[in-house]
Amino acid sequence: MIVPVIQARLNSTRFPGKVLADFRGRTVLGYAVACARKAFPGTEVVLAIPAGSDRRLTQWCDVLRCNVVEGPEEDVLSRYMYVVAKLGLADSDIIVRITPDDPLKLSLLVWLATRLVELGAPYADTNHGMVTGFGAEAFTVAALRDADKLDLNPSDREHVTPGMRRRHPPGHLRASIDTAADLVWLEELMVGAPA
Repeated sequence: MIVPVIQARLNSTRFPGKVLADFRGRTVLGYAVACARKAFPGTEVVLAIPAGSDRRLTQWCDVLRCNVVEGPEEDVLSRYMYVVAKLGLADSDIIVRITPDDPLKLSLLVWLATRLVELGAPYADTNHGMVTGFGAEAFTVAALRDADKLDLNPSDREHVTPGMRRRHPPGHLRASIDTAADLVWLEELMVGAPA
């Protein structure tokens, strides 16, 4: 099972309320939900929000018709564990971590992170590196459970995946075709890609 999870809160210290900010006629959160739905058509999108969130955020959750899971505000990793518990996810299920503060996300890059996990990586990242904000991170529930046990630093817990990146550094993804083997690899990689 693939579960796209968007973590959202209104209490950002640098830009309070940014997830509901208007960007080109849509909330920033609305862009994240639309991207998740394009990457995973027919799959329920989960919004992981702080318990007791401001009514403005919960109203938007209703407008966007998403499954809402509430958990601790600062310990976002625990919020993801609440998602696992509420949905009864198995270790082999895949969570796609979509941050809502990147309105230019590309659904293909969001999907691609998930595909890399389907092909055997416990953690994949198409959101960091030279260009940030266009992709997502994906990981197995087993990798999330490990993070919950091992990553005790408050910063790691707030940002969810730093420990996963340390334990499972994402490899270099090359999408060029120089050989017949490259063509075979890309064909396998793109099985089930969104249109």
